[in-house]
Amino acid sequence: MKGVQGYFNQELITWFKANNLMYEPATYKLDKGTLSLLFNANYCLKIYDCVGHGFGVTINLAENRDESVYENDKFSLTWAYKFFKIEEAASFSSRSKNQYLKNLPNLIDDIKAIVPLLNRMNSKEWDGMTQWIDKEANRLYGHRE
Repeated sequence: MKGVQGYFNQELITWFKANNLMYEPATYKLDKGTLSLLFNANYCLKIYDCVGHGFGVTINLAENRDESVYENDKFSLTWAYKFFKIEEAASFSSRSKNQYLKNLPNLIDDIKAIVPLLNRMNSKEWDGMTQWIDKEANRLYGHRE
């Protein structure tokens, strides 16, 4: 079965390079699934492919290239899509094999939509985005009185 890494062909790797990203599969071996890293000097996208229960993909953002499993992740990339008001095309909510296979091409399109926006951000904008994410996450999932 073709997973996320199966879509990382030479054409896509060339696109990554043109958009200031390096690609590496993680050397750390997971019990199940794979971890792929897309990174530059400013951030690292950590792509967890079929790591949890069932079929699904989660992309988290860390500040640096990092192979830890969730440990140093700052937030799910879904929050950045919300910050930029971009609707994600890929959905893995049912964790079914059919949904997974159908949505992998959409996931690549989602990555291509967000990377140029992330690359254009300066440190003040990054701080603003992370503050917005913290505020929204606390509003939605924080302690309620």
